[in-house]
Amino acid sequence: MKLAMVGTLVILTLLFACTIPGQPPTQGNATIPPAANNSTDIVNDSNGSTGDGITIPPAFPPEVNTTQPGNGSAGTPGSGQNTTIDLGNERILGQKLIFAQTPSSPLEAYIYNIGIGQAILIRKGDFSMLIDTGKPESANQVVANLRYSGLERVDVLALTNNKPEHAGGLSEVLNSFAISEIWTNNVQPAGDAKDAYGNYITGKIPVKHPWQGDSVKLNGIKLTVLNPPNSTKFVGEDVNSIVLKIEDRGTCMLIMSDVTSSIEGRFISNNMNLTCNLLVVGNHGSGLSSDLLFIEKVFPDWNQPAAKRKPGLALISAGTEEANYPNSAVLERLRLKNIPYVSTNLNGTLKVLIDSSGYQVMTLK
Repeated sequence: MKLAMVGTLVILTLLFACTIPGQPPTQGNATIPPAANNSTDIVNDSNGSTGDGITIPPAFPPEVNTTQPGNGSAGTPGSGQNTTIDLGNERILGQKLIFAQTPSSPLEAYIYNIGIGQAILIRKGDFSMLIDTGKPESANQVVANLRYSGLERVDVLALTNNKPEHAGGLSEVLNSFAISEIWTNNVQPAGDAKDAYGNYITGKIPVKHPWQGDSVKLNGIKLTVLNPPNSTKFVGEDVNSIVLKIEDRGTCMLIMSDVTSSIEGRFISNNMNLTCNLLVVGNHGSGLSSDLLFIEKVFPDWNQPAAKRKPGLALISAGTEEANYPNSAVLERLRLKNIPYVSTNLNGTLKVLIDSSGYQVMTLK
């Protein structure tokens, strides 16, 4: 497969009808929810603005701050060598990060097309965050995409769980980039992930174990952890996956990792605020997640007339290597709630751009 970041950048069109099961968006002409003004060239946003619909080229970061933890004298920037630093409190997020504060910069999120796996790059000015590293066979592709973006370091590496499709590329990423801080769940890693901890992380990189309710604001991005719970009664990687709510200038993206419908139900029972514009669907679009009631809570105005409905969109990181991804039942639930979707297996790498006017979603071929 060619590098996902290379290719034609296509502004996604705004047509509801083409996202229903049986009528998937076509390659290079993916579908996105309709704007209130029925525009057909860009995605409408949370503020009702349509923006200018221009093509956004790949961005390159400003000069790397060499005082960044992990880029110190004991390691060369980009070499993957990380200095030994005080690990500090394991639930104080972002305490040792150093980057240029540019909260007015646009936020870019790349959901890489790596099959049934997850690797999402969040960038805003000098700040970068990688959410998961994908599976082992896509590790080189993830590393190449990050290098294409001009990265030499990653401020935060968030491993939502230690399963191969989320942490399979961990060793390659750690060997290729300086990492300032790692967030992970409360489950002990095993297999290749355990080896990566022993070789690259333990005693070298601060590791944080955030719980439900932990929150931090980094370069204007509010990051709130909705899962895992502070409880030992939940056993296993899926139910203890880190769920992140990312908010910036009125736009929200909810990244569900591999939590199942039972955890979605716990969110609802605890009256959590789940409302977001963008939902990265759990379990790669499998039938284990995304119940109808949960979709309603994320997109509460789903039943409003189209002219009054805030645009919402489901984003799915899936692949063709296994059948039923995304699951037809999940796609039908989204259709019933008037929520369009795009998926990496149909549309390629997905790029989300967030600024003061709202958000746009594009494909990278």
